[in-house]
Amino acid sequence: MDELAIRDISIFFFFCLLDEDKAHDLSSRALDEYFELKRKYPAEKVQVLIVRASHKIWKKFASQLPRGRPHITKQSGWTWPHDINFGPWMEFQKNSILDEFIVSVWAFFLKYSDEEIAEGLEMTAGTVRYRLGHALKKLGSYV
Repeated sequence: MDELAIRDISIFFFFCLLDEDKAHDLSSRALDEYFELKRKYPAEKVQVLIVRASHKIWKKFASQLPRGRPHITKQSGWTWPHDINFGPWMEFQKNSILDEFIVSVWAFFLKYSDEEIAEGLEMTAGTVRYRLGHALKKLGSYV
């Protein structure tokens, strides 16, 4: 299960930042937080702990992070089809409300359920669905 945490936290920060160096740094911090949470709450679902850990680190550093300015090299190891256009995602990243944006990463890229995200953020699933609805509407306007 630790491989899932490593993978999902890395994906979360990569798509939130589109900056491999910052994603690597914050992923490492979030993994430390995840392992601490896992030690404290061993019966908790992995996805819920991942959301809590990554959200805590995101909140701590979000104000210092540039949005919409990617820094990705081909040598980084991140692979995707050559015809993927990150333009709409970068616009969404730059112009969206942070709460809607990060919830969309967990839901759309990591396929976490509304309930897992809600439990990790300590809010209702209805609030998560509301944020996702707004995120989809905004993202759709960029496509």
